[in-house]
Amino acid sequence: MKNIILTFSAVIIGAVSYAQQEYSFTNYFEMNSFFNPAATGTERTQNIMGIFRKQWVGFNGTPVGGGILYENQLSDYNMGIGGFVFSDKVGETIMTNVVANYSYSLKLDRDHSLAFGIDAGVDIFTTDYDRLTYWDDDAMFDQQQATVTVPRAGVGAHFYTDEYYVGISVPRLLNYNNSSALSISSENYPSIVSNYYFTSGYKFPVGSDFEMQVNLLGKYTHKVMPQGDLNFMTTYREIIGLGIGYKSIGFFSTYLHYSYDDVVTIGYAFDISLTHISNYSSGSHELMVKYRIPRSKKTIRSSIN
Repeated sequence: MKNIILTFSAVIIGAVSYAQQEYSFTNYFEMNSFFNPAATGTERTQNIMGIFRKQWVGFNGTPVGGGILYENQLSDYNMGIGGFVFSDKVGETIMTNVVANYSYSLKLDRDHSLAFGIDAGVDIFTTDYDRLTYWDDDAMFDQQQATVTVPRAGVGAHFYTDEYYVGISVPRLLNYNNSSALSISSENYPSIVSNYYFTSGYKFPVGSDFEMQVNLLGKYTHKVMPQGDLNFMTTYREIIGLGIGYKSIGFFSTYLHYSYDDVVTIGYAFDISLTHISNYSSGSHELMVKYRIPRSKKTIRSSIN
């Protein structure tokens, strides 16, 4: 009986650690540099963004995550800099990412550019064993809290214009306790594998007052079925945006965006499961605030020249 309980606990903790590696945000198209370091600064603005997501409301211990992302274009040097601090809690385990991004853009012609990017940082895993319920004594549970910090580094490429973009990235190249080539083995490290991302988007006018935007996020992890998110949003006079989306894991999304003077954008998204999870959960909620820091007139003139 003791072995069964310990095995079950280990499986749960391992599954939690693995699940936390993959974030799921409905507003992913507003935070491309989170998934691809090469996208940093390619919006040609200086942004600060905050996002919060509560998933599967109605279940105890379901994912709660969010964080702050910053990015800026250094147009005089064809570079972008930025980074983010994000945290995701599942059960009694929290994963925190502290990451810095850098990108360099090559102007292919008047309209097309190709950016390459790198990221570096750490992933911090913290498990609060004191809040777990168990039935047998074991040395693993004698400690109240366990924290493990592992380094991370990633790369990406991002092809873009003012109307569309296409990107590929591996934000976390290093694997831990895995059989792949770039793997580091340590019994103190959680099981961490690389995630591969494909991002694309296209926006175009519809009449004089409306704009349509289509975005796609593809995800691939070794030995896991590929996933994809597809979103459509219609915006009226760059102020009010209404959108719908579909996640291949079985979620339908709706969201609303409001922009003020092209400086502040506030977004709310609601996801409902298309599987029998909907019998137990009322859905997932996501709130986003994005602030575009106005540039000084001197900076604008320099960028134009």
